[in-house]
Amino acid sequence: MWSNEGARTMNTASTPASTAPIIVVEDDPNDELLTTRAIGRVGAPNPVMVLRDGQEAVDWLIAHCDAAAISERPAFVLLDLKLPKLDGTEVLARLRGHPSTRTLPVIVFSSSDDRADVRRCQDAAANAYVQKPVDYTAYRGALQTIVEFWAQLNRAA
Repeated sequence: MWSNEGARTMNTASTPASTAPIIVVEDDPNDELLTTRAIGRVGAPNPVMVLRDGQEAVDWLIAHCDAAAISERPAFVLLDLKLPKLDGTEVLARLRGHPSTRTLPVIVFSSSDDRADVRRCQDAAANAYVQKPVDYTAYRGALQTIVEFWAQLNRAA
């Protein structure tokens, strides 16, 4: 059901098979580890899948969302901005331009506090822009809030 060569999937022991995955698009191994560890520690029952560049993210998400039933679509995408091949704003533009991913929740999670980056992401229809906190406790708290809202409270149409 959820497979991709080169992508890393992390499941918690209690993850039900029908739980929608959280897709993390992150090329930095340190940020990947921090993010997946923090999501796991906030008790998210969702499996986490990591895609490591913008082109891989676009290709996988469009192909998967074209083929998946609505119940199998990702809960949300956590998207870094600074990515190889396609940057985060280009990933957003391509996802929003395709019928099967147009409404997929995409949260930009970036270290950038540049207002121009925030504006570009808003213009590209990001659902949210969250600056990565430097402090691990705040980092984990930000991810807990994101996961609680987008994976647990938010309802897809």
